[in-house]
Amino acid sequence: MNTTKKLKGIVFDFNGTLFFDSDFHERAWMLSAERITGHPVSLENYYRHMHGRNNFAILSYLMGRDPSAQECEQLGEEKEELYREFCMKETGGKLSLAPGAPALLDFLKQNGLACAIATSAGSGNLKFYIEVFDLYRWFLPEHIIYDDGSGIISKPDPDLYLRACRALQIPAQQLAMAEDSFSGLLGITRANAGYRIGISPDGEAGITGKEYTDIIISTYDQIDRSLFERNE
Repeated sequence: MNTTKKLKGIVFDFNGTLFFDSDFHERAWMLSAERITGHPVSLENYYRHMHGRNNFAILSYLMGRDPSAQECEQLGEEKEELYREFCMKETGGKLSLAPGAPALLDFLKQNGLACAIATSAGSGNLKFYIEVFDLYRWFLPEHIIYDDGSGIISKPDPDLYLRACRALQIPAQQLAMAEDSFSGLLGITRANAGYRIGISPDGEAGITGKEYTDIIISTYDQIDRSLFERNE
């Protein structure tokens, strides 16, 4: 932990962090990548260059150049439609947040602690998540930072997390930040997060970028509530 003061809240990534959907994204991107490039992408390259980044950055990597706005919208949405289809079919439409997440979010809300989402998701997926998970139960709309087309710099740049800090009006050093991807964990480190949480359903075995974490968990029940400054 980078600070001796207690934390004032948490900034969460969403995909693979609050919602364990990494397999669905991986499958959708692997199919899309082969269509775009004409050849498969290795898992190593996927996790190093694609996982956790926004669609513009991923498509730039796959195409070897920056896509036009039209290409980004079209190719990105084709991939997201595949992803949402996998989400619904594989779960029978019974989607749920990561284990322990609802209880932790309730704790944050009940104790006057801050919470925000900083996600590379675009507006289509975000609308899907808000409806499926009733996110406004815990998060104010202005505290959900996403790829809204305003020029947010992709992870591992800290831009996304720093925007969340500004929305909360709390310095990064006073916030925990939760991530699952290498680019995300590097991003929260560059943002100077007060406490860096790496999360994966497989725990430490599922994390790439362990050096950028203060703790690695598989369920949010493992978060020590005494780290936070309650405002009861």
